[in-house]
Amino acid sequence: MLEQQLYERSLNSGEGLEEYITDIQRRCKRLLKTDRETVTAFIRGLPASVQLFVIQKNPKDFKEAIQSARLAQESLAAFPSFDTGSNNIIQQTLKEQQEAIQLLTKSIQEMKAADDGARINSARERNSNNKCQLCDRFGHQAKTCRLLNASTNMRTPQRNGACYNCGKPGHFARECTEN
Repeated sequence: MLEQQLYERSLNSGEGLEEYITDIQRRCKRLLKTDRETVTAFIRGLPASVQLFVIQKNPKDFKEAIQSARLAQESLAAFPSFDTGSNNIIQQTLKEQQEAIQLLTKSIQEMKAADDGARINSARERNSNNKCQLCDRFGHQAKTCRLLNASTNMRTPQRNGACYNCGKPGHFARECTEN
């Protein structure tokens, strides 16, 4: 329970940095925390702007972390518009990126719709080129029409072959009448 309170502890808006430091030290001594764990708990509870500054300094011990936090807080006090200004810039950049994403998404959807329409039209054109002259159906040509060949029971004539019995073209050996 005490450990959870330590890691949930943060610097409150009305609280001074020195009060926060003494409270973190007191809690860490009570829980027998190492110096590295104390630094981690201390940094975790700092405001984002101070926290970033302290992390960039990469403190080796708790004293260095305290010095970095004090320096960051003094710098932010000297330039109060720094924190809010950078936040405004970040918000503006995020808004611009969101708008760009929305525009890209919209243009991609339009391109997909145009592409789908083109695919449908090209499929129709391809099928219209494969219209059978005999049965008026799409998807094949007259030379491969199965419906007409099946209904008339006609065989397609042999092109280069000849009968093995008589040697004449136009029929197979099993249909040869000369034997």
